[in-house]
Amino acid sequence: MAEALRLASFAMGTRFEVVVRHGDIAHARAAGEAALAEIERWHDLLSIFDRSSFLSFVNAHAYERAIGLDAEQFALLSLCREVWRASGGAFDPTIASEMVKLGLHDRPQSGGGPVGFDAIILDESARTIRLAHEGVSIDLGGVAKGFALDRAADVLRECGIEHAFIHGGTSSGVALGYAEEQGTPWRVVLGVDQDAPCRDLFDSAYSVSSPSGRVVGGTHHILDPRGGEVGLDRCAAVWCGMRFGPSIGVAAALCDAWSTAMVVLGHRPSGMPMTMDSAVRAGGVWRDQRNTLDRLAGAGAA
Repeated sequence: MAEALRLASFAMGTRFEVVVRHGDIAHARAAGEAALAEIERWHDLLSIFDRSSFLSFVNAHAYERAIGLDAEQFALLSLCREVWRASGGAFDPTIASEMVKLGLHDRPQSGGGPVGFDAIILDESARTIRLAHEGVSIDLGGVAKGFALDRAADVLRECGIEHAFIHGGTSSGVALGYAEEQGTPWRVVLGVDQDAPCRDLFDSAYSVSSPSGRVVGGTHHILDPRGGEVGLDRCAAVWCGMRFGPSIGVAAALCDAWSTAMVVLGHRPSGMPMTMDSAVRAGGVWRDQRNTLDRLAGAGAA
């Protein structure tokens, strides 16, 4: 297997990097650049800070009329609805209006409306979205990076790339194939503290969420949509295998959404799919998905 080619780009407020292993360096570069271009395309579509983005258009006009979605956009919003329901509202992209009030968004859209994803009406047969209440605003920041990584992984596979690693600011990523010719998986530390769990990933996605990342005026960027405080010492990591096929892959997006829900809750919710692995840090201690007092340090910890 050839030496790794590294390319990077800035989108969604963070640095994305793609590591590609392929025998043809020119082909590897073209594939890597196409993957980064796909991430930038989703940045342009989903930015709540850009008034010309598709998401801003939805926030501004979907109360007035139903707005058509393409298959990928509908899959993303359907995923959000699924995790909102299964997490008991701990993950809720309609938190945007609350973030505006707290100064975490400096460019409010319609803002000020009620929080609750039940205000988002998705029509599967027509593939449209409507907002049930005036002032409802959607912020996909808790899932956009993961979904963009899923789409970038699709691009790499369409280009014939079997071995690659893509991450957004190290907090979300996708591992395709192997890191080395001998069949060594991609080794990822799922967090920044000394005791963060380390995993060997193959054809897998992961996400790490922590409320300590962005703080404005003493308020951090992860809020509890149901009310209440989110502990600043919390951190959650979620990882799962990727499925390749005709359906739209959403593994990284699911990891993003569920890691956000786990930070809000402080534990793994019962509605989380059993196909997804997880660990959560609370009180300075990492606990695995069975909630045992296991400090998950070291490579290959179960």
